[in-house]
Amino acid sequence: MLGLLILAAAAYALQPQALGVAFRTLFTGKDRSSVFIDTAIDKRVLALNALFAIGTLAMAVYVVLYALLSLPSFSLSNYAWILLVITAIVSLRTVAQAVTAFIFFPGNQLETFVSHYYYLTVCTATVLYPITLLSLFWDALTPNAILWLHLAVIIAFLLILLLKCILILVRSFKGFLFALAYILFYEVTALAAIGATAYFILTNNIAQ
Repeated sequence: MLGLLILAAAAYALQPQALGVAFRTLFTGKDRSSVFIDTAIDKRVLALNALFAIGTLAMAVYVVLYALLSLPSFSLSNYAWILLVITAIVSLRTVAQAVTAFIFFPGNQLETFVSHYYYLTVCTATVLYPITLLSLFWDALTPNAILWLHLAVIIAFLLILLLKCILILVRSFKGFLFALAYILFYEVTALAAIGATAYFILTNNIAQ
């Protein structure tokens, strides 16, 4: 968790305005010409935030399953396996999303959506990190409470993503159905695959 915090701190130090922009545009669909979002994303910050988000998601998945399965101890090797799996799934999802979006959406809308998607990911990881940290060290949280706290963040992410699809990409009811299918297929499928694979890793102890 300390390593993840260092990644987030490094990203903030390089581009402190990015976090503010992320939260200010959380419920909007402002285009790239808006003063709130017309900020060049430093590629170093993009890489650091991507590592922070993937690492935090991996830890969150591990912590939830650790609590629900009452595992005897935390294994760094199991976490490494989950991290590797999430990286692979997210990479495949990102490529598939990019191809689909390129085919069906105009370039200006796509550019705006990609920016909002990045900032939404930053917000989600930022909120998920302290919840995961509390889940690790606060004994008062029950396994069910840990599960629902993390699920609340993921559900909020999906709902806000749908809102952004509607504001940025949707121009008709058919477009709304397409956006809904887009989220269900790519996001929900990816999350389900991550959860199922992590469960398999922990219950079969393949990293032991």
